[in-house]
Amino acid sequence: MTLYGSAASQEAKQEAKSVNSELLTSPTTASALNLHQPSAQIPEQKAMVFIDSRLPDLQQIVDAVKPGITVVVLDKDQDGVQQVADALKNCSNLDSISIISHGDNGVMLLGSAVLHDGDMAAYQSQLQAIGASLKPGGDLMLYGCNIGAGPAGSRFINDLASMTGTDVAASTNDTGTAIQNGDWQLEISTGKIEAGSALNIQQLTDWNHLAATLSASDLASLQSAMATANSNGRDDTLTLTGDILFTASNNTISIAADSGHTLTIIGSKNNAGGVVTISGGNLTRVIDVAAGATASLENLVITNGLAAGNGGDNTGNLEGPGRAGLDGAGGGIRNAGTLTISNSTITANKASGGGGTGGGYPKGGGGGGGGGYGAGLGGIGGMDRIGEAPTAPSAGHGGNGSGTSGGQRGGYGGSTTGGAGGGAHVQFLGSSYTLGGAGASASNGTISIGGGGGGSGGIYVGGTGGNAVGGIFNSGTLRITSSVITNNLAAGGGGGGGAASNYTNHGNGGAGGNGIGGIWSTGTLLMDTASVASLSTGNKGAGGFGGTASGTGNIAGTNGNSIDASLGTITAYSTPRL
Repeated sequence: MTLYGSAASQEAKQEAKSVNSELLTSPTTASALNLHQPSAQIPEQKAMVFIDSRLPDLQQIVDAVKPGITVVVLDKDQDGVQQVADALKNCSNLDSISIISHGDNGVMLLGSAVLHDGDMAAYQSQLQAIGASLKPGGDLMLYGCNIGAGPAGSRFINDLASMTGTDVAASTNDTGTAIQNGDWQLEISTGKIEAGSALNIQQLTDWNHLAATLSASDLASLQSAMATANSNGRDDTLTLTGDILFTASNNTISIAADSGHTLTIIGSKNNAGGVVTISGGNLTRVIDVAAGATASLENLVITNGLAAGNGGDNTGNLEGPGRAGLDGAGGGIRNAGTLTISNSTITANKASGGGGTGGGYPKGGGGGGGGGYGAGLGGIGGMDRIGEAPTAPSAGHGGNGSGTSGGQRGGYGGSTTGGAGGGAHVQFLGSSYTLGGAGASASNGTISIGGGGGGSGGIYVGGTGGNAVGGIFNSGTLRITSSVITNNLAAGGGGGGGAASNYTNHGNGGAGGNGIGGIWSTGTLLMDTASVASLSTGNKGAGGFGGTASGTGNIAGTNGNSIDASLGTITAYSTPRL
């Protein structure tokens, strides 16, 4: 928080500086920000203006504040409601307080806090203190898109007026540039607004933005907001005011490349400790960032995501090496774009790799990766070369690869434990056929998941088991600060069986898939020290078992790597501060 100007008492200025003596603004605006001091020749005005530092071209808004009025810039990483209350602690008899921020119907984004009806009670003492700094009949003026619009907006400003004991004015349409049909008028109020605007509106005609945030409080409104954000061709802020629970496997939050624009998703975080949770319900991955997309996640808990790889599929593969099981790449988050995660928790996400197919006839299909918990389906079992149908996945279980009936050549689907490799009851095992490797079992003592088993082989090299990454898989650019990555699980798939002893030097067993509990990065990964340290808590990765082989020159496949914390290079990162 930064406070400048003459309207506040010297005590208030000292209080504000004691809260934080640094210039705390977003890194993209801090270097260009010049907060003005009022001229000594201009009479002191009893008003204060608070500006959220997330707003673009912040300097232009600061310059539009009338001389003699104190300007406070809110730190985006701190609770904005608390910052306002702190800055006003020793102020009294103000004519007006103006707050300029991103808004939506009944929603204001203030620093790391989201003020809305659902959490207003948690801020009772702060809001009462804000109201007490105004004179009787003083005005609270809220500049932000649609804050007072619709039933939610009307309810919000009336409740805020009651909580603060002030007259409240807000906008019922877009606030900002006329080019996008915005303006700087406050169309609705709870009482008579006597104070004039603290802004020189003419100086904002070239501020070519809207002070808007999309908002969502449940799954349906989130899906609607995401459809807008992925296609409107502009930078967007999406504010979540309630917990989100997925109800189907197609509920993944997919962030698309939107002509180079950025999407920021922010969870409501209030002084009572409330943080928004997005739960995949053990049904599907929580967040998927596409190549070319740019996104930021703040103040969120990402949990109970699931990425289950399908078993290797030999459909149409009459002769030749077995095929690999598919990866479960990132139960919580998969990033192929540019992603920043801050002040968030990634926890209890799960992933499982599918089993590889056997090499050569009979080429048993690989088992699907496990679902683990609840109604979430595991991966689909793979087909053998003959095209016998695999069994379907079921709640908590991956499907068995085809060939598990009769000769039992297919790999078995995983569940909370790894699926068995195919071929245990195949006639002439060792001379003509080989065992597939079992899927891994990953457990941290509380939750667990299993990879799919590899299919039975006989002539050629077996297919590799699918890899699994519980928390985050990154192939793009990822920056993580002030966040926690804990208790994520990953179980690799088993490798397919290789050549049997009747086929000298024909092929090894397939390698088991890797299991990485926390993060696997093949791209660029930057993390601060605290976030890296969190990786040592509760994350568990288990590698799948290699498929067997027998006879001269045929070697069993290697087991997959078991990595709890992370795989890939992590570059140390420190958040820039002025």
